[in-house]
Amino acid sequence: MKKIKSCYYEVNGKKFLVNDNSAILMQIGKDHKFFVEFATNENFEQDFIPKKEAAISQVKWAYILSYSFSKLEKNKAKQDVWGYFIKENGTVPIKKYGIDKNYILGNEITFSPTSQENPFWEGAGYVMILFIDEPGDGISFPFMAVKNLPEIRGYYFNKQKNIENNPEIGINDGFYNYNTTIKLYFSTHMLPIKSLPKGSNVIQDGINVDVATEWENLQLTIELLDEDGDTQTTASTKEREYRCDNGYKFILDKPLIEGELNKFIEDQSSLSANCSFIVPITIELDWKDKFHKNHKAQPTKKYYVMIAIKNKKTGVIYICNPKDEQWFQTVDNKIEQIPTSHFFAVKYNSFDVILRELEAKKNNQIQYIGDVQYTRKEYDPCGYSMIEISDEGDEDRKPFVVFDENKLADSGDKTSQTFDIIRGDAKKDVLISLKELHNKNVMCMGVMLPKNEKHDSKENVFLMDTILAAKKLGNDYERVEDTKHKKQLRKSNIAVTAENENDTDVMVDEKQPAYDVEKVQNLVAGTDYEYAGEDKLKLKLKYLYNKSYDNAILKAIGYEIDEQYSAANLKVKEIAWVARYIFWKDYFVQQYFVPVSTCRYPNQLVRTRVFPNLEWWINVKYETEEPVYVRQTPNYKHREFFTEKGQNKKLKESRLKEKEKNWKIKKYELDFEAGFKIDGEENPLIPGDGFPLLNAINFLLKAYETFKEITFADEAKEGEAAIASGTARTTDGSPSSKKMVARWKLRKGRGLPFRIEVSTPAFSGGIQGKFAQSKSKPNEMGAFYFLEFAAKPLFGIKGELDLLFYAQFIGPIGQAMYRLSQIVKKVNYLTLGAIRIDYYINVGAKVDFNLEIKALEYHSVDGWDGGEIQFYIPIEVYLNAGVDVNASIEGIGSISADARIEGKAEFEVRATHDERNNKCPALLKFNGLTGKVWLKFNAKDDAKSEEGEPEEEPDHKFSIIDPKDPWNIDII
Repeated sequence: MKKIKSCYYEVNGKKFLVNDNSAILMQIGKDHKFFVEFATNENFEQDFIPKKEAAISQVKWAYILSYSFSKLEKNKAKQDVWGYFIKENGTVPIKKYGIDKNYILGNEITFSPTSQENPFWEGAGYVMILFIDEPGDGISFPFMAVKNLPEIRGYYFNKQKNIENNPEIGINDGFYNYNTTIKLYFSTHMLPIKSLPKGSNVIQDGINVDVATEWENLQLTIELLDEDGDTQTTASTKEREYRCDNGYKFILDKPLIEGELNKFIEDQSSLSANCSFIVPITIELDWKDKFHKNHKAQPTKKYYVMIAIKNKKTGVIYICNPKDEQWFQTVDNKIEQIPTSHFFAVKYNSFDVILRELEAKKNNQIQYIGDVQYTRKEYDPCGYSMIEISDEGDEDRKPFVVFDENKLADSGDKTSQTFDIIRGDAKKDVLISLKELHNKNVMCMGVMLPKNEKHDSKENVFLMDTILAAKKLGNDYERVEDTKHKKQLRKSNIAVTAENENDTDVMVDEKQPAYDVEKVQNLVAGTDYEYAGEDKLKLKLKYLYNKSYDNAILKAIGYEIDEQYSAANLKVKEIAWVARYIFWKDYFVQQYFVPVSTCRYPNQLVRTRVFPNLEWWINVKYETEEPVYVRQTPNYKHREFFTEKGQNKKLKESRLKEKEKNWKIKKYELDFEAGFKIDGEENPLIPGDGFPLLNAINFLLKAYETFKEITFADEAKEGEAAIASGTARTTDGSPSSKKMVARWKLRKGRGLPFRIEVSTPAFSGGIQGKFAQSKSKPNEMGAFYFLEFAAKPLFGIKGELDLLFYAQFIGPIGQAMYRLSQIVKKVNYLTLGAIRIDYYINVGAKVDFNLEIKALEYHSVDGWDGGEIQFYIPIEVYLNAGVDVNASIEGIGSISADARIEGKAEFEVRATHDERNNKCPALLKFNGLTGKVWLKFNAKDDAKSEEGEPEEEPDHKFSIIDPKDPWNIDII
């Protein structure tokens, strides 16, 4: 039962009536009161008019943030989000919406909002619920506290860690790289008011706002700024409608970002006067040489931005210049400050360069340190028997034995091999374990250690700090007799065994400096590695993704580089770095090593390589009900594209229809799914029209179109349908002859082939790529690809085309058929009809091409599994001709006529994979269809019998279909 129908709102001495259709804008800094009136009982339904004394104890006011209320309505679940500023005075718990006792009891509720009181007052949308017994028996309406003018509240970038006092520029320095996409966050106030209910009666006093402002009227511009005193940059001289603050300057001649404001909105679902926006910003590569010229003295540089929003309807421009301020968010209904920055700082060297330099340093150190290979057992008491390495992140994977002294004669030393792992942004442990380590209370010579040091500590067994290089001798290492240990044995009155007599030691290369193992690998003790006892060390490794962007990546996934700053392109750029790992290069692998050393086997390297935790897949389906696919049942989306070059760009509907009509451009709708999974999180992958797989599909569909064209399938089908409906017209626009119509009906009635049919392609398949363990070498990882494809049929061609009939509808062959008809007419004329010739010329074709690839696998370590696929398609298009001659001329005896017609077409489809240049060019070639006619007419008497042969040269040559220019496409 409805009990309350309205209330009053009072501000600045003015009173307004509020009901379910109202929306209240409260000016910050003013006192605001909502109340029910008892003098007239106007606010209550007639069936419920309480006494004032009773109403004070019955009227309830509860309010909640708008976005929280929408969740409550949707989920019907209790959430502790009621009344941020309510001092609980409810007496009876209210179950609905989980209000409990979070309400104000009485006939009024007052607010005096200020910006300083709480960061979630300003602009936040609230829902007020006024009721007696439970929500629903009264009214509810939105309200919010706002300033008196619209504004851009400010902007920020994510806080970069450790950049203020970082002594070195490297991997974990916190600086961004050029060719990287970052996020700019900003917020507006009343630009516009978000999700205000349509048709609301907006009540406000003293606020200068056009609540009718529409999204489409607001234009966003973002400018790149630099500090005015930075001599590396020159201020732009281009005129603008606005200015930046003193101390800054514009450095680009065009805006960094320009477009409609609503394209960047973060969320439009909940009521608020504040709108939050996220804009991807690409730190372009060419800024390095334009704005970061003094990089040797200043390896890092700060950039700033300015935001401008223009109301195109009113011409008003709102500006936000750089300023350092605090930002807040709610986490579990608690207000927390966000670490932010009003600038972004970039290092000169690209992440790609830094990673390559890092890997080069590691390789150089491995060469300097030296990995001594052992083929027989040594007997120094200071030593271990075995080294194992295991992946703590993969419980099912067996440990890899790197070194086994009891199998040295049979390749027991595998320290030249690597133990590969897959990692993402999160670190996981790799455990190195030593078996039967004896390094304490034993004779130790401190082999390959600095002077006076022994192997009696874990730091001198797992050498993550200082390491000395072994002295080389040719391609091996210099080994000398182990005289020190023998002397030590004799001095201790211990017998020197036969095994001790054969022991050798490697020597320190005094000319080589000492090296810092952890530093060259960018490892930090306690963070990137830790000791797990005397005989174990844990490496805590992750894969360092290169998340920088470059145009080569965008091109690799099929995009054209045109509108560099468009919103759509920015969205693609934000995830384009993932494609770098789809097109894997060997130098993307990241390696780490730990030298393990004792007197018995010094400087043995335990190596591990890290591969990215990435999986990607693409599935396609066209005109088939039983698709094959990879990974799992696809969630197909429709994708439109054209076989004509350049037609994949978006066209206006009118232009598109005109092109389809005049040029017969074929539009295809492909069922398509593409995605990638990185570090366990799935995301859609949206490749451009030039992506290799789409190029291959484009090529196949182009072949299909060409087959239809050279067999006149479309024209014949249209002509036949027109005859059946009585609307047939020839190429010159005249009606089809009655004779030809009768011919068509006769052949149709006899079930004879009359035209060539080209079946629609039907295919499906998918390709999946990821990094996986090798089957032949379990210690190694590599790039793995899995392919499934089925085309049943890819396309099929069958039938014969009656050229005599369809010449009237097909322009290219009409003239040739006319010439041939004239010859026949002359024969009939010269014989006064005594010789009747009935002839036919058909173009015939038959192709039924099926292709199927099942579970084709390729691993970069193991190679192919399932065979190699090639295809070459020869297609025959032929002429089928015949002449029937009936002759009876009185007084001569007989007449013979001989006619021979030949036709030949050459058609070629070829695709070749060039592994060296990583290209796969495809060729579609048609050399034309030509006809040759030999005619012989001979009158003879009954007494003679001669057989004549056709002349070598035909009487007539004619082109039925002209050759076509070769059609080429680079699939890869």
